[in-house]
Order: sequence, then C-alpha cells, then structure tokens
Amino acid sequence: MMWTSRLAALVVLLFAAGTSVSAQDCAAQANCGDCIQVSPDCKWCADEDFEGSSRCYSSSETITCSTEQNPTGGITGQTDDVLDDTNQVSPRTSQITLRPGETVSIPLSVQLAMNYPLDLYLLMDLSASMRDDLDNLKELGGGIAETIAGITENYRLGFGSFVEKRVSPFVRVEPSRLINPCSNRVCASPYSYRHSITLTNDNQFFDDSVQEQVTSSNNDYPEGGFDGFQQSIVCKNMIDWRDNARHLLLYISDAGFHFAGDGRIAGVVEPHPRDQCLMDEDMEPPVNYEQYGKYDYPSVGQIRDHLRRYDIIPIFTVVKRRRSLYLDLVEELSSVGAEFGLLESDSSNIVNLIRDLYNRISQRVVFDPDNVPGLTVNVQTTNCPGTLGADGICSDLAIGEKADFNIEVTATREICSQSSITQNIRIIGFGNAEVQITPICSCECEENIVENSILCNGNGTFLCGICQCNPGRFGEFCQCDNTGQVTGDTGNTTMCENSNGVECSGQRGKCVCGVCQCNSFFVRVT
Repeated sequence: MMWTSRLAALVVLLFAAGTSVSAQDCAAQANCGDCIQVSPDCKWCADEDFEGSSRCYSSSETITCSTEQNPTGGITGQTDDVLDDTNQVSPRTSQITLRPGETVSIPLSVQLAMNYPLDLYLLMDLSASMRDDLDNLKELGGGIAETIAGITENYRLGFGSFVEKRVSPFVRVEPSRLINPCSNRVCASPYSYRHSITLTNDNQFFDDSVQEQVTSSNNDYPEGGFDGFQQSIVCKNMIDWRDNARHLLLYISDAGFHFAGDGRIAGVVEPHPRDQCLMDEDMEPPVNYEQYGKYDYPSVGQIRDHLRRYDIIPIFTVVKRRRSLYLDLVEELSSVGAEFGLLESDSSNIVNLIRDLYNRISQRVVFDPDNVPGLTVNVQTTNCPGTLGADGICSDLAIGEKADFNIEVTATREICSQSSITQNIRIIGFGNAEVQITPICSCECEENIVENSILCNGNGTFLCGICQCNPGRFGEFCQCDNTGQVTGDTGNTTMCENSNGVECSGQRGKCVCGVCQCNSFFVRVT
C-alpha cells in the first residue's frame, strides 16, 4: 500500500511521464554526463574504438561495449539506532547516492515507545464567555496530570492564555475598562497572550498556577488566539520545548479566531514576522505579549510552517457551534498532524479529550517530508501491525509494536546543481529521519582525462572515448581548423544543417569539418 499526499502523487505522475525517453533522446546527448542525467535508461560507451552511431544509447539497444558507463545509486551508509523509550525511529540517518530519474528505497522502522517524553502546553481562551470552562479546569485539579501519567511517566505540562489585541475596536480602551473590562464583576485587565506556566513536571505547581487564572473580556466575538498560538510555537526557550519529545499544543476556545489581515481594523498592518519570538524569553512567568499593536495576526500558512519547523502537533478543542470552522482549520493543518476535539459547553470533558486525542496521535504513523527541489519522496508501508487505512496510513499501534516502511526517494536533473542534498522526513509525533544524498551526475570515465591527446591530434582533451577540442578546433578528433570560417562558428556544424536546422538530416550522417559524411544507405545531396 502506498502512502503519499495527493500533490506528491501528482508530482510522481508528472515526473514519470517527463523521464520516459526514447533511443533518440539518448542518442542526442553529446557527452557522458548529459547521457546519464537524461534518464537511467541511457548508457554511455567510453571505448576508444567505438563504431556505433551514438555513444549514448538506450538500455533496450544491443551495443557491444567494454567500458560501459551506467552508474546506479543506492544506500551507502545508515546509523544503527536502537528503538527504545527515547527513540522511536530507525535509522535516523541514511546516506545514499542517487542518479536523476532513478528511485532508491530506504527501509525504515517506527515503534511506539512505552514512556516516550511528552510536552503538553495548554493554550486557553480566557475571554468572558470561558468563565465556566476555567472554573471546570480548576475543579479538575490534578485530573489532567493523572490522565497523562497513565500514558507516559515522562511528561511535562505548561499553560498560557489569550484574550485579544489590547487596542480599539477589539477591546474598550477607556482607562476604567482597561483596568476592569467587565461591567458586572471584577475580571482581569485585557491582554493579547500571557505565558503563565513553563513546561514542568511539578504537578502541584501546575495546579496551583491554574487556580490563579482569571478571565478577562473583549468586544468582538472572534478572539486573538493566533498571536498566542504563534508565540507558543516559536518561543522555544520560553515554553521550554524539549528536543527529543512529542510536542502537543492544545488550543481551547468557544469562539472563532482572527487571522492575517484582520489587524487592519485597528490600523495594525505590519505583517507578523516569520520564525521570530517577540517576547522576553529571559523573564520569569507570567510574560505578556506586548507587540500586539505593532504586528498583525499571523496567517494560517505561517502557523503551519512553524508547527512543522518546531515539530509541534496542534490540537483544537472547541464547542459544537464552532465545529465547522475548526474542522476547516484542521484540514489546512493536516500536513502537520492537526487534530480536532469537540468540547462540552463548559469544558467538562477536557481530560477525556486529552487522553483520546493523545492516543490517536501517538498510535498513528504519518510522514511529512520537507519539500526539496528536485526530489520526490513516497512512503510504502511494508508491515503494519495495527490498521492500514485506504490512505496508506498505519494506525492503532500498540506500545512496543513496530511498523516497517520503505522510503522511496526519486530525483530529477535539478539535483545536479548541488554536490550534496539533505532530505528531512518528519514522522509526526515520533521523530525525524534524515537522508543525505550525493547526486550521481558524472561518469567514472571523466576522472581519466588526457589533455592534448594524440587521439585528438594534439588539439583536444580525450575523455570518456571522445575529444573535447581546444578553442579554434573542431571535428570528431579535433582534426578541423576553423581558420577562415564564419566568425563565431566554432563547431562549424551549421554548415551541415538543412533549412530546418537539422544536422545531416538527423541521424543519417556525421558533420566532419563542415561537410556531412553520410552513413551507409544514404547519399549526400549537393
């Protein structure tokens, strides 16, 4: 069963169609490097005494050649990574050589660990309508920690909250309203995003800190959660996301969200900067986001890119009336493993949601390869001890079970512009695999060159069975001198072209010193 995104599948189809070459396509290549780059079906003969019509030929042709150049790629090295509680992917690093047009298959295994590290950060809407939800979260006490402890012993919890940009018309800016935005009770001064609890394994400290939280209020119904969502991702040191852990960002709200462009209502038009923490990471919590009046809300695309870069899985838990909106958002973020959970109106089911969604994420193997120009990555499942879906995704893994895959890497000629390429493949929630690629774009015979070779009449470099002529010389053996010929006509082949620009009527002869020498069965017409 093949797993791939629709886009990747389309790329593969186009690529396959684009690299289907004929014998004539091979024969049109003038040197060994171009020959092996145009297609894996093309070979080059480097024999000195080659007598065929073209040194570059298709594998379907029967050609006698003792020094055939037809390099192939393959795996040249892999790390020996043990699958245990701290590592769920093996091998983590592979080295391959790869020729344009060919595919190299790399075996890879993924195993669900018993106590794989978990960082869970709760980002909660604390606008006025979430008052009951916050009360329920406080009443749950250590319920969240107890639930997570039943999944993995190696976990940490953090907490942040959001309301809205502290500018009109999103909030009321009269001095009294900035102190207490609620008309019938005392509530917190409005803020955009507040980081309150750095990821910790101190459950009592987490519970005590949650008890201190207070709701606030704003004017419009969509909330400013995306400002906090973005900063929770990129402020790695402030949140204290661990490198080797499963990262979950749990977004809790009963409302919609503002996104890029909405800031114009308040005159906030400067785009949200990419990959930049805009908070003081050296301060002890609570830390407020203060750039709300300078930068617009981030876009969905920015958030997706940063979730991928920092290897964070978003979970959106919202009330029923916002289901459709957030399902659309989850679809936009599907490539980074986004999940959706339906929240009761008072958030009373939050603990069960966390457990169920965590199990769904941790038991499902989804691949997210980086987009690298010139490369296409497909993943084929070879062994799924759980459930293999129609989309090729292996799910319902049990702890200790190992799923096996083949990572198929295919290249185009575009890779030949680089000496080495790194393809990173994110296995969402499990870790990363890295493929280090050395392109095969030249022939072994190119290492053996003879300058001013006697085989080139002393006027060229002999390599791979052909002469590369010095300036002012041309011909198969550099036997021709362009002295007195048309300026700029260094190869003098234009004298052999017909009115359509075809040399010697196609494959019917060779151009020697500006004159067509016809192959057998053809007669030169003067």
